[in-house]
Amino acid sequence: MLKIINLESWSSFEEEIQHTLNSQREILIESTSLPLLFRGHSDATWDLETTLERVIGSDLGLAEYYSIISGIRPRLETFTGNTWNIPTLKEYMSWLEVNPSPEVANPSLDFMGYLRHYGFPSPLLDWTLSPYIAAYFAFRDMANKAESVAIYVYYPGIYTLTSQLEKPRIYPLWGDFRNNKRHYLQQSIYTVCIRKDKDGVSFARHDKIYTEQDEDGERLIKYVLPSSEKGIALLSLESYNINAYSLFGTEESLLEALFMRYYGLRKARK
Repeated sequence: MLKIINLESWSSFEEEIQHTLNSQREILIESTSLPLLFRGHSDATWDLETTLERVIGSDLGLAEYYSIISGIRPRLETFTGNTWNIPTLKEYMSWLEVNPSPEVANPSLDFMGYLRHYGFPSPLLDWTLSPYIAAYFAFRDMANKAESVAIYVYYPGIYTLTSQLEKPRIYPLWGDFRNNKRHYLQQSIYTVCIRKDKDGVSFARHDKIYTEQDEDGERLIKYVLPSSEKGIALLSLESYNINAYSLFGTEESLLEALFMRYYGLRKARK
């Protein structure tokens, strides 16, 4: 179930999100519910779409995708000096036959998370545990011409192996990540949408959940804010030490953060 909330200002978003976080703390103390996940879009009209979907525009089998990424691993290890211990394609296929589970990406999750953060088309949709980091990514693009941005709040469902995989389902993927500092800087969590049918297990579109599920299914809130609030939002986030450098940790991101800090201050004084 998708709920859209239109807000007029950054301050109204901060009020809304604090109320949401306070409510979640009470729920987590009293139950085994999963934590909320957040995601920012610099254009409110964008769908919940993975980078893989942007490139190929269609569903892809898990085995086919795994064959692709296992093939590039040796080259990537050669140039980066990193090592990823993932199953061979044959081992993965054998494992997949007996474990067609929501966590089917877990044998290679560390590697897949790295690929997602560094630009390789991925079936993983990246979220963060911080609403403010999500807000930063929504407002970061100062050249964006969109009239509004979106910040999503996702309430993860809990599914087991007996869940109906013939319907697309979204599953959060948890695990330890090495060789991927950005994962920790951005407090990242990933979700994967999968479907099982007569042809096997394949990735599916996240946005199908909100056209095919009933009101008792997934819960998603979409906060829509005017992009004109970006200056105020980025200055506020800077006070929390949320900027390009704190989230990417590179020289390029340091320069971006310094420009935004001083440019933003100049704009604020005018």
